[in-house]
Amino acid sequence: VSGEPAPAVRIPLQERFRYVHQPLVDDEQVIPMLGNEEAVDALVHRIARSAGGAFLITGFRGVGKTTIIARALRKLKALDGDVSFVPVMLNVARPKTVEVLLFEVIRRVFETLKDEGLFERMSPHVQRELILAYWRTSMSFSETRSKATERGGGLTLGAPALLEALGPKLELSRKTTNSLATQASFLAYTEADVEHDFLRILDLLDRPDTNRARRRRRRDPPPWHGTLVVVVDELDKLTEQENGMQFIEEILSGLKNLLTAPGVHFLFVAGPDLHDTALRASRRGNSVYESVFAWQLYVPCLWRATDGLLDAVVAPGARGHPQLRSFADYLTFKSRGVPRLLVMELNSFVQFTDGRPEIVIGPDDLARVEFYAALDRSLAEFVHGETAKLPGTIR
Repeated sequence: VSGEPAPAVRIPLQERFRYVHQPLVDDEQVIPMLGNEEAVDALVHRIARSAGGAFLITGFRGVGKTTIIARALRKLKALDGDVSFVPVMLNVARPKTVEVLLFEVIRRVFETLKDEGLFERMSPHVQRELILAYWRTSMSFSETRSKATERGGGLTLGAPALLEALGPKLELSRKTTNSLATQASFLAYTEADVEHDFLRILDLLDRPDTNRARRRRRRDPPPWHGTLVVVVDELDKLTEQENGMQFIEEILSGLKNLLTAPGVHFLFVAGPDLHDTALRASRRGNSVYESVFAWQLYVPCLWRATDGLLDAVVAPGARGHPQLRSFADYLTFKSRGVPRLLVMELNSFVQFTDGRPEIVIGPDDLARVEFYAALDRSLAEFVHGETAKLPGTIR
């Protein structure tokens, strides 16, 4: 029996392979979208075929919610038509009052329209309204100024030195103090005011342009006519905190008029806990979730994503490698249907040798891979009632 360790298993990858540490939103990267294409199409269809509304998108962390939203927004931008869709990103990972959240919505909308070059294509009246709302939410401050002036003087009258002890002595002193204090602050801007301004801006954006002749004479670009898509993300971090669900319900109740207004879509991205809460509340009836969310999308786990991943990254000549099937079963078991875990587990086995990427399974890791692969095959046999693996290209 030889005492030398068994050689490592090496499976070549495609030359263009690169580590991916972000959502799979880029079509040019080597790892494609691993599933839920129908969810992307459903979201695009729902937004494109409606004037507005609030949608709830839930699922486990790493299942691909951000990927679905990013790809849907990209498809919406590519649609041919008179209406364009402008995404506005907003993270709500910490408790916030309705007033603070409304302020952030106004600021993000203004900044996004400026960055996209759409602000200049609006009528001067709409521009003034947007600037005024932005100032009100961004420049609420109080200023105090003070000014003080102090003056002093003295006068001494006395006799000559020989008669100083006997002569009179007179001193005159004068002190003047001038103080001025000025305090200036903006008028109070409550959540009712900012909600009114936002709804009014949406109404102005939806009105037809009345200065088309002037624009043709000046050869200005056509006026912008579009719909805002506000993505409220990171709600799963908020619901994990104490009283997190209470903050969510306060936000939904406080923004009900805004969330159901035409001209804007709101996408609330949350975890499975909010999905379960919304389902339980809907069964009881008279739920704030039903009155706010016009549609809900639950993003499921991707149990068949492993074969698609390996088909995309493994070099064509190495797809018949005898160890590849066991490695695929190992990835399926460890990822638990979550694409983020799947990609992270794959990356942990990738090494670059002389600039060429390859999967390297060392002698110490081989037994572990075979063990979890056997567990996955046993689970597949128990669940599906057969020994055959789920359909896939990696055999």
